[in-house]
Amino acid sequence: MDRKKRKLPKAALEQLISTAEDMSKEDKSRTAKEIFKEYLRLIDKYGDYFFSEPWPKKFDIHRAITFTREDLDFIDENEDEFADRIQTVIMKKNISLKGYHSIAGTFWTRQAYYKQFIKPRLKPVSDAFEALVKTGISAEEILAKLKEEFEDVEFIHICFLDFLDDHFLDARVDLKASEVMELIHTSEGFPECEENRCKYQREKLKKKV
Repeated sequence: MDRKKRKLPKAALEQLISTAEDMSKEDKSRTAKEIFKEYLRLIDKYGDYFFSEPWPKKFDIHRAITFTREDLDFIDENEDEFADRIQTVIMKKNISLKGYHSIAGTFWTRQAYYKQFIKPRLKPVSDAFEALVKTGISAEEILAKLKEEFEDVEFIHICFLDFLDDHFLDARVDLKASEVMELIHTSEGFPECEENRCKYQREKLKKKV
């Protein structure tokens, strides 16, 4: 696309700057300038996709949570660039001639993608886990069987975080989940993570000792 046609609405540009300032207050490791430069880098790198259609007159919630074939093809084009590409899609869907719907809009877009395309990939692990708990086998055996079927421990860990955040568990299932999470970080050697849910779940085991 001709670079002359790659133009952000002025109101959106101003709000991207404001968003970068807000983000820098939460993420102390990066300045507002660095965050804003990252936005511009993504917009420039993926310009053909980002500027592929005229900007709508105002924010449209349907547009923000609906993923077209173009959106999905763009996201799936390079798995190694997934984080950058999903961020680019989120920005694009929340920009209009009125500005950048940076707070609610970006949350809605991210959540919509997660529910439509990520969550269905995670559910088979939680379904298998709940079925294995009912058999009465140990946490070690449960994790071994999950690894046989799903192989990647990191993926299993992600699935457990989603499962734990999304369910109210009875005592038996909750205990097994805690034990499996502990095994992932001990016997499996999975690096310590900063996920609060993971820490909270593993802390329950210490209190039982």
